[in-house]
Amino acid sequence: MKPSTTSEAAVIRRLVVAILCLLTVAALFFAKDLLLPIVLGAFIALALSPIVRSLDRVGVPAVIAAILVSAVIGAAVLGLFIGAGDTLARLVDNAPAFGEELRQRLEVLIRSFKTVKDATQTVEEIAGDIETTDVERVVVQQPGLVVTAVGGFASAGTSAAIGMLLAAFFLASGRDLKRMIVNRLETHGERRSALHAVEGTQRLISRYLFTITVINAALGASVATAFAILEMDEPLLWGVAAFLLNYMPFVGTLVGVTSAAAIALVTFDAWQVALIPPLVYLALGTLEGQVVTPALVGRRLEINVVIVLLSVMFWTWLWGPAGAFLAVPMLVVVKALVEARAEEKPAVPEHDDAGEPEVKADGTARA
Repeated sequence: MKPSTTSEAAVIRRLVVAILCLLTVAALFFAKDLLLPIVLGAFIALALSPIVRSLDRVGVPAVIAAILVSAVIGAAVLGLFIGAGDTLARLVDNAPAFGEELRQRLEVLIRSFKTVKDATQTVEEIAGDIETTDVERVVVQQPGLVVTAVGGFASAGTSAAIGMLLAAFFLASGRDLKRMIVNRLETHGERRSALHAVEGTQRLISRYLFTITVINAALGASVATAFAILEMDEPLLWGVAAFLLNYMPFVGTLVGVTSAAAIALVTFDAWQVALIPPLVYLALGTLEGQVVTPALVGRRLEINVVIVLLSVMFWTWLWGPAGAFLAVPMLVVVKALVEARAEEKPAVPEHDDAGEPEVKADGTARA
């Protein structure tokens, strides 16, 4: 009876875990508008925390440093969006004409599919003759691809703006939050483990996000410079797009190369010349992904490619474009937490009178 009881308990435990996972996914999906700005704010704060710490070392108070850094970054991002606003509006307005011009340039490829299209229409006509005449067909008009994409990124931009505001508060009160969490634990072992995990995870995530942001900025500057030399329209906008898209593994490079190819086909008359911009974008993206990032990020934060792809698919489905931006940082958080738990615990810090490790004002244990 005991083995059977143990087996049944294990099955029940697995079912409970599965139900909790499903409920968590459902909660993440339906609470997107609430959770997304908070998560974005937390990651923005982690990315900017090295700058705040550097200012703190030279005597700038943490609150003042957080406000200054957040204001400068927010103003820079706002300026970029304002500067690119007219261009984006013009692109959206000219999307139908652009699509028609692109279709004409690709007429040769379209003709190669004409035979398949004619055969499909013939089959549809035969099927239509078989259907009864009193059946009404309902066609739902879907929004265009450009409108859908712009709407998705606009929603993500709103969440990012709120997240930037929250990041300022996180940066200003990060030490207090960490000290409050650690000091609420009861035993010495819990305090030591929690402090070690929090500090290690925060250090790894902030270093990763800051490094990736610098790499993406360098990639954006390279793309903008290359496209300016190649006489592509709006090279600055291409640089900003490359900077943002590179936060999304696989998807970002694919979207960038495809967009560059489409614009180049309309911009240049010779198709041989039109192939140069997407190939340059692909070369720069490949150099960044295969050489620069592995060299600067290091092997400790390397994650299996299949897991990264699955994470991008899951978070994109769950939270849209913003989820694609957060897919890899989410994996890095999980990896850092697991490694922090698995690492050997540090030496026991000095104890206060109650026998518990003291936490300094900056949220770290006293040496």
